[in-house]
Amino acid sequence: MIIILSLLSAVLHPIRDIILKNNHPRYETYMLSVTGLIPIAIVNILIVHSGFHISKHVLELCLLSAFGNVLFYGGIAFALKFGDLSVYFPIFRGTPLFVAIVNYFVWDQKYSFYFWIGLIFIILGVFIIYNGIKFWQFYSHLTEDEEESKNQPPKHGHLKPLLFSILALFGSILFILADDHAMDSTNILDKIEPSTYQFYNYSLCAGLFFIFGFLKSKDKIRYIPKIIKTYTGNFKRLFSASLLDYSSYTLILLAESMHGDVVFVNSLRLWDIPVSVLLARFFLKEKNTTNRLMASFLILIGSVVIIYS
Repeated sequence: MIIILSLLSAVLHPIRDIILKNNHPRYETYMLSVTGLIPIAIVNILIVHSGFHISKHVLELCLLSAFGNVLFYGGIAFALKFGDLSVYFPIFRGTPLFVAIVNYFVWDQKYSFYFWIGLIFIILGVFIIYNGIKFWQFYSHLTEDEEESKNQPPKHGHLKPLLFSILALFGSILFILADDHAMDSTNILDKIEPSTYQFYNYSLCAGLFFIFGFLKSKDKIRYIPKIIKTYTGNFKRLFSASLLDYSSYTLILLAESMHGDVVFVNSLRLWDIPVSVLLARFFLKEKNTTNRLMASFLILIGSVVIIYS
């Protein structure tokens, strides 16, 4: 059941970014997408009768998760401003490796030899997707002078979108670890339903999003009207993205609440990488997706090895 939930989440997740990629302004679009999750969570709470009770410890984890989500969504928004979805999606989805390292050194979690072999396949696949198959040109891609290529079609090797992708990756590590500890708590006082956890998570996340957005805004007086205009002009896209995001996140929380190992669950979610490549090719008309799709099969091989490790 954990495998099915994780794979379903993997299919839904990249569709959201396809919907939001070309929306402007990007930061406010993702902020509104997250804000739209709050009423969905409330409806879910009323349906399953989970209530609004939350312990202090879980609320602290929720705040950490919300901060990670802001970094994640903000990083995605700005990374996709400068580069292709099929290139940078694998980078900010490379969480399992770092979560495994944290679990290994901090919480003394043991993993098999084949588990690490699977992670090596995943890293190799992500590396090829980012840099193509010309490994020796990796550094030159990172340090390419943007001024020289400003009149050329945008390439995926610029440093700026890579840094935003790494920021999104760091954010995802934060919220994945926080969510896992909240959902897998053995303390009866800290037990919480996914719908209740999501309500507090999204509420805190939307609040942090607004604060950061307001502080970075040059025209603070017109910031709220700008948000309203963005929402009314993109209501259908935003609602669809919120619904997909909520469904994908719920499936992951359910998998983790069944005591599914956080690295195992998120390794299965890497199936969303070939999905993102295919969607980007057909809906965003991105080029050079054939090599990226081939490289994504290395990621799939790695995830399969992890499943059977």
